[in-house]
Amino acid sequence: MTDDSLDVGKIIFDSKTHKILNHLNNDELSIKELAERLDEPPSNLYYPIKKLLEFDLIKVSREVRKKNIIERYYKCNNKYKNLLSIEGDIIEYHYDDLIKTVMLEINKSFKNLQNDIQYKKLSNYESTVEFSFVEKKIKYDTWKKYNELIRDLIDNIPEEDGGNYYRFVITGYKV
Repeated sequence: MTDDSLDVGKIIFDSKTHKILNHLNNDELSIKELAERLDEPPSNLYYPIKKLLEFDLIKVSREVRKKNIIERYYKCNNKYKNLLSIEGDIIEYHYDDLIKTVMLEINKSFKNLQNDIQYKKLSNYESTVEFSFVEKKIKYDTWKKYNELIRDLIDNIPEEDGGNYYRFVITGYKV
């Protein structure tokens, strides 16, 4: 495992950079706007932003001149979405962080499920979570191939005006 892989693991499992990535995954933001959303001073975001740029997880999407200052706006690269396919040594070195991250995502889905149950009686309510469990007898290479195909399929869905952001948490394991 390379030092870069270990560093990327540190970055994506760090709570602050994880929050930054989540915001930049959906929106193009300046450090000032990001600081407001995270309730952090902008000075606390320069280092994590620098690291995220260094590992090509985010990009400068545009620069706006405001008087004598150039304000940069940031957005996630697609690489971040694909990086979240995690296996091998990164899991070994960041197991506890991975468990925390996965449990946080599962907890969010259960909160949505709770809301769905509470508000489903409203006539125009759309559910916000769906669980699917599918089991197939396949070979390892086929399983790997379909995991990649599922991620690519989701990644290539065009965004829709007026739509909502949905997160897909995909796990596959041998039973």
